[in-house]
Amino acid sequence: MDYDLRKALQKVNDDPTSISSYHEFIPVAIETLQLDAAMQAAEAALEIDSLNHDSWLLTARVLEERGDFTGAIKIYEQLIYQNPDKAQYRFQLGLDLFSVGEFSAGLDNFKYRAGTLGCASRPDYLSELRAKGGESVFFSEEQGLGDQIMFLQCLPFIEGRFSEVTVQIDQRLIPLYSSNFPDITFISRSESCNHKTTPATFPLGDLFIAGLLPLLGNGFQPRPLVLRNVDLEPDKSTEPKVRIGLSWRTSAEFGPLKRSIPLKALIEKLDPDLHKLVFLQYLPQPEDEELASNLGFEFEKPDDAFQNIYEVAHWILKCESVITIDNYIVHLSGALGAKTLALLPFSCSYRWALDDQICPIYKNVKLKRQTSVNDWTGIADHAIYPWK
Repeated sequence: MDYDLRKALQKVNDDPTSISSYHEFIPVAIETLQLDAAMQAAEAALEIDSLNHDSWLLTARVLEERGDFTGAIKIYEQLIYQNPDKAQYRFQLGLDLFSVGEFSAGLDNFKYRAGTLGCASRPDYLSELRAKGGESVFFSEEQGLGDQIMFLQCLPFIEGRFSEVTVQIDQRLIPLYSSNFPDITFISRSESCNHKTTPATFPLGDLFIAGLLPLLGNGFQPRPLVLRNVDLEPDKSTEPKVRIGLSWRTSAEFGPLKRSIPLKALIEKLDPDLHKLVFLQYLPQPEDEELASNLGFEFEKPDDAFQNIYEVAHWILKCESVITIDNYIVHLSGALGAKTLALLPFSCSYRWALDDQICPIYKNVKLKRQTSVNDWTGIADHAIYPWK
């Protein structure tokens, strides 16, 4: 990534009058947390052409990373005024409205979410069918593992309202959800289904749009996922040490640097005489395991934290609490009802809103945010004490 930043900067230096060079530089500067440089580049691009929409869009992105969602919202509103049919602007506005706690307005724009959904987003129609009852509905897979778990929190919103419900989700989630919702059919993307001939077909995110406000208003409550296999039922009584589940790194395409945290920062306030670590992290590195061992910690880990999500769920429930960053583990732990602390970057995802200490989607997840960009100082002070 450092090389990419130098390469992008070199293009700017080679041709400081080229808007495209600034547009290439800004996303790389954001990903490497060089936010001052990113803002300078955005300002330079706007000096060349103050009407360039892409320059304003990138400026809004920099403002978001700085935590200035109000400034970003104003930009998106102006862009929408000039381009009312531009779905990307409406979607980004929705995310920022979510971030400042304006959930209803955010949901109105979330239906313009980017990407190829495979079918039209029609959350209002879904609500109409729910009120009517008796229809068959199909939800197509959408977005990644964590988002799917979050969307599925709203499954109780439609239970008993339709004659048949089929949900297409990540193959790895099917064993967990099919055992918890036996009246719903779960299929993977590779499985054939005649849903394309059914008018009541929705992208999975529509379930979230239709169900979130009722969830927040206590119109229904998600029940924690449970493990049906008795052989995997957790047993904490025979363990002399307290198990603490940890996940500290993400390999996501966007935001891995700002979201990941050094393992040392997580465990420096733990006591190897009292705590046993459970590495929920996908592919913990040898140096991470060596660090834990050198500090005197015992640790355990799932055999496959990528493919076998059911096993990961088993390990989460064996833990007294889970400490994680913003990755799929926080969603899975939240859906399981486990005591969870989510450590979030200064400018975090819309999923976690702002200024709240309890996640509005997972009531068992406590939130702790950085107080400034890329500063994890003192974050470990909160790693254990919330549950003492």
